[in-house]
Amino acid sequence: MSELSTTTGSAHQLMVSASVVNAFLSEPGPRLRPIANRCTASSCPTVYLDADSGTLVVQGFDVPRDQEGVDVPQGESLVRVPIELLVEAMTSLT
Repeated sequence: MSELSTTTGSAHQLMVSASVVNAFLSEPGPRLRPIANRCTASSCPTVYLDADSGTLVVQGFDVPRDQEGVDVPQGESLVRVPIELLVEAMTSLT
């Protein structure tokens, strides 16, 4: 896994650290590991790191396919999450 650089609107750069991701993945725990969550309730928008695939899984509010004008392939979904949640997820991986 290599480093990933992203630039936000304010030109602030975040580098996703392979060592931080590997540390998350090497710890014992559930397959989906929460890395960002914007509330204290048990069910709200959350970003998880999938320990099996090393990919991110996003839990959010459903966006109806017919309302957004986006062609979403079968088996995929659109979800809405606060932008702060994604910033928090990226920050936790740096």
